[in-house]
Amino acid sequence: MRHLRVLLLLLLAVVGFYGGLGMRGGTMQPLRIVHGPQAGTSLRAGDLVILESPKKTTLMPGDVVLINDYASPGPTLRRIVGTRTTAAGIGLLTRDHTSQLFPVPGSAVQAKVVGRIPIAGYVLEWLARLGLPVSVAALAIFAMNRMQRPGPLPRLLVYEG
Repeated sequence: MRHLRVLLLLLLAVVGFYGGLGMRGGTMQPLRIVHGPQAGTSLRAGDLVILESPKKTTLMPGDVVLINDYASPGPTLRRIVGTRTTAAGIGLLTRDHTSQLFPVPGSAVQAKVVGRIPIAGYVLEWLARLGLPVSVAALAIFAMNRMQRPGPLPRLLVYEG
């Protein structure tokens, strides 16, 4: 039973950590799991990256950013290799998987990568697959443990009449 309480506390700590990162980084999704090789980055599949809003930081060559890549089904991580001034404003030059330079409008940048935790993405995906059943079971066991332990009732629930 003690291990389950520790698991529940760990789950609550992770949720709090996730929310805190979101507030600090100014982004709704402060963490992202890398699913495959990312062009021009040192990120590997299974890495967990910590993101920050591009509005809170200056983007420079060498930074890894999460962009809306309209040619792929979802956002993509790319390394900035330079900038180019265009009629629409400043465009970021990134390398794609064919090592060719493509300008990306600044408005397409969703977030900047500020850190990475190797292999942690695999663990989070495994926990996500367990998902709701594990959380409900942990809460049920915690509640049963509390009901089995005798003790005085809280002061608000004691009838004095």
